[in-house]
Amino acid sequence: MSQHECRTRFVWADSSSMAWGKLLLAESDDSDISRMFGPHAFSRCEEAEAAGSGPWPGTTLYRVTRSSVLASASTPAPHGTDYAFVSSTPAWNRRWSRIDFDAHRNGGHNRLSAFPDAAEAIQRARWATEEDRSRYEGIVFRAYLLTWSVQAVEQSQP
Repeated sequence: MSQHECRTRFVWADSSSMAWGKLLLAESDDSDISRMFGPHAFSRCEEAEAAGSGPWPGTTLYRVTRSSVLASASTPAPHGTDYAFVSSTPAWNRRWSRIDFDAHRNGGHNRLSAFPDAAEAIQRARWATEEDRSRYEGIVFRAYLLTWSVQAVEQSQP
């Protein structure tokens, strides 16, 4: 896994929260769910525009940009952005399933899976990795800094 990953996807939805949820479902570990929602998350704006809006997909096209970087004790919390420090296994969708979009935007953190600073996430990762089941199965948790932006790109006319 690289130190820094960034992904941008385009999703038709009726709200920023719905766009976030559809994207998480599109990237789900469950193949049935990802097969159902995957075709509604696009890598390019042009692809999403060509697919078009509708009653189910939604009337607003959102650009969802997500960035993930391994966190260390010296990783500062960003200012003026939506972020969370999380403790997770390395899989991209596992990291992002730790975030409750509505609760965590604008710096909200639940302190169970998302934290305001690196120290808590590092401590939680260390604790989770030392659990008997994790050690037995070779699971390694790490601390990540996640940042995101969800912006409306265009709205279709009814």
